[in-house]
This record gives sequence, C-alpha cells and structure tokens, in this order.
Amino acid sequence: MAERFSDPEKKSRVIATLAILAAVVVLIIGVEIYVASSDVAVSVSADAIDIDDGDFTVALKEITAIAVKTTMPAVEGKVRGRDALFATGKKGLFRLEGAGERQIFLHSGEGPFLYLHTADDYVILSFKDPQRAEAVAREIGGKLIPGGG
Repeated sequence: MAERFSDPEKKSRVIATLAILAAVVVLIIGVEIYVASSDVAVSVSADAIDIDDGDFTVALKEITAIAVKTTMPAVEGKVRGRDALFATGKKGLFRLEGAGERQIFLHSGEGPFLYLHTADDYVILSFKDPQRAEAVAREIGGKLIPGGG
C-alpha cells in the first residue's frame, strides 16, 4: 500500500481525481435539491394546463373537477420523478396510500393541495404560496366555463 503512493505525482493525480469526483457529486445533489424544492410552475392556456414546463400536461377538455383540499394521501414511494433527499418537494409519479400511482407536483407536504380530476385519474399540486392553489383553481375554472376566460 505504501508503495502505491510512493510516487508524489501519482498521489497528486489521485487526490485531484477524488476532489473532482466529490465536487461533481455535491453539484448533482445540489441541483436535485434545488429542482425538487423549487415552486411548481403552472401555465394555463386556452386548451391545456402545463405543469413544470412540460413535465406534465392536461387538456382542459379532460378536466372533470377541480378541488382545493387541506390534506392528501400519504406518499408511500416514488415510481419515477424527483424526490429531494433534504427537501420536501416531490415531482413525478408516486404511490399514494389508498390511491395507487398518481402524478404529484408538490412544493412541500403542506396544503392546501390543488386536485385536478379527469375521468379516470387526478393530479395533486401544492405551491410555495398557499393562496396560489385557490388562484390557480379559479384561473382553470374560468377557462372551463364557456366565456369565462
């Protein structure tokens, strides 16, 4: 073992490589935490709701109900998506207690939660600003009512 690092140049290369690797790992973890904990972006157009810049889209004609609730089913596990290690944000497809696999886009585990129902599914969203759930629900509702938006 002592012979492996007897060459100072080789030792310096190993240390530099390990330092670069550690920096890359820290950077990746930082980006994941930032993305998972960033606020949920919602864009409502004349015909669709775009969530998180195209990560998920729902056609307005598919919306059957909108609800704002103070609770949501417990998250049992991630199927695919982002779930930051040190933040509460969750974005993607998750298994929910008693509800199966659902798309969720949560800034945090705190309500209120906006539920967008379609004929056979629903999506749950939460925002950094608690009043935003009501505001987005009103905006979507205005588009669903003929002449409302």
